[in-house]
Amino acid sequence: MLISLSGESLIFKYKDWSFLYDTVNPKTIYQSVDLTGVEKKFIRSFFDTKIRSQLPEWLAALSKEQVKVFGITPANIKKTKVGPIDIIGYYDEKDRSGHFYVFEELATRHFAIYGTKNNF
Repeated sequence: MLISLSGESLIFKYKDWSFLYDTVNPKTIYQSVDLTGVEKKFIRSFFDTKIRSQLPEWLAALSKEQVKVFGITPANIKKTKVGPIDIIGYYDEKDRSGHFYVFEELATRHFAIYGTKNNF
């Protein structure tokens, strides 16, 4: 196993799968776009077309493009709530990767698992 900590990212690399954790930074999600103040709504729009329709047209288009790139479909979305915290994610069988976001009041956390669905 290999463990790497860099800035706000933590990576665990195992023989046949890996796990990544980072805190979403609205200024660095995309190099040329600062999403400060709309980052939670933007990420949630990956999983909810109603939220996407409330975004400015250019941001809705970016969200729609990301959904396609990530392989998010209504069938592979998982949602749960733990108290005031929402957890929303997906697993893409084709790419053998899954991502989920933990939406807290003060921060949004991102977790990525690269490996089998069991690892997810």
